Amino acid sequence: MNKRRLNFFFIIFGAWIIFGLFLALDMYLFYPFPRQSFNLYNELSWELTLSLIWALSTPIVIAISRRFPIERKTWIRRVSLHLIISFTLSLFQCLAHGLIRTIILSPVFGENTSILRQSLFYNIDKMMMVYFIILFVDHGVSYARKMKENEVRASKLEAQLMQAQLQALKMQLHPHFLFNTLNAVTTLLHKDPMAAERMIVRLGDLLRFALDNAGTQLVPLQEEIQFLKSYLEIEQIRFHGRISVIFDVPLDTVDLQVPNLLLQPLVENAIKHGFASSSASGRIEIVARRENGALRLLVKDNGAGIRSKTGSGVREGVGISNTKARLRQLYNSAFNFELINSENGGTTASICIPLRHSEKELPTGASS
Repeated sequence: MNKRRLNFFFIIFGAWIIFGLFLALDMYLFYPFPRQSFNLYNELSWELTLSLIWALSTPIVIAISRRFPIERKTWIRRVSLHLIISFTLSLFQCLAHGLIRTIILSPVFGENTSILRQSLFYNIDKMMMVYFIILFVDHGVSYARKMKENEVRASKLEAQLMQAQLQALKMQLHPHFLFNTLNAVTTLLHKDPMAAERMIVRLGDLLRFALDNAGTQLVPLQEEIQFLKSYLEIEQIRFHGRISVIFDVPLDTVDLQVPNLLLQPLVENAIKHGFASSSASGRIEIVARRENGALRLLVKDNGAGIRSKTGSGVREGVGISNTKARLRQLYNSAFNFELINSENGGTTASICIPLRHSEKELPTGASS
C-alpha cells in the first residue's frame, strides 16, 4: 500500500470514528430525562463498532463504484446491481456488528442478551442507505475529476494548437524576408559587389539569429532591437545610406517580452511604402514606452503616408497581416494595432501589448 492510499484510509477511518462519536453524543444529548438509565458505554460500543465496520467497508464500496459506475446507457442494470450488492454487503456488515457485540463487547459491558437479531433488523436499511450515499458521493467526485481532466486536456490541446499556428505564422516570415533580401543582393551584385558582399554577411547574421530563436515566440525587446539593427544595416547598404534610423528605447523596456520578429515587418513596410520608390532620404524612428501597464511600440517614417487617415486604404501584405494574426493568437483581444498618418507627415505603426517579463507568461488559452 503506497503512502497516498494509506493516508486516504486514515482519513476515512478518522472520519467514521468522529461520525460515530457524534452519533453517540447526539443520542446522549437528546435522550429523555432522567439520563441515569442511559448507558453511555453501550451506546459508544454500538456506534463505534458500526463506524469501524464502515471504515473498513468504504474502500470496498468505492472500488465497486469505480468498477460498476452508473451511466446513462446502463443505469437501470447498474442501479439494480448496486441494490443487490448493497443488500448483500449490508447483511454481512450487520452480522459482523452483531457478532462483535455479542461475542466480544457484551461480556465486557455485562450484557447477556443476544444482540445479533437486533443488529440485523435495526441496521440493514441504514447500512444500505449509507452504501448509496457513498456510491453517489464517489460518483460526484469522479465526475468532477473527469471534468477537471477534460478541461486540462482541452487547455493543453488548445495551447498546442496555438503554438502550432504561431509557429506556422512565424515561419511564414522567414522565406518572405529572405526572398526580399536576396532580391536586393541580386540587384547590387553587378552594380556594387562590395556592398552585395556586406549584405550577404549581414544576411548570414540574421539567419543565424532566426534559427537560434526558431522555437521562441517571445524574446526580450533588446534582442528584437539587435535583430532589427542588423536588418537595417542591410537596408542602408541597399539604399546607399539614404535611410537614417533613430532608436528611442528606454532601459525600463529592454527586458520586456515582445513577439519574435515583430518589428522587422513593420520597418520593411515603412521602407517599401514610405520612400523605396523615391530618391529622397528617409528617416525611421523606433520608439518604446511603458504606458498604463502596457508596452507601446511605434515605428514612424517620414515617407508619403497613407491614403486614408485610418489606414483602411492600405493593402495589407504578408508582413502586416501576419503581424496582426500573431498578435491575435498571442494576446486575444488584449492588444491594439494601428497604422495611421503621422502629424508631421509619413506613417506611424502603433502596437500596444500587455507587459510580459518572460515567455512563461504567454497565455495558454489564447486562440484565433
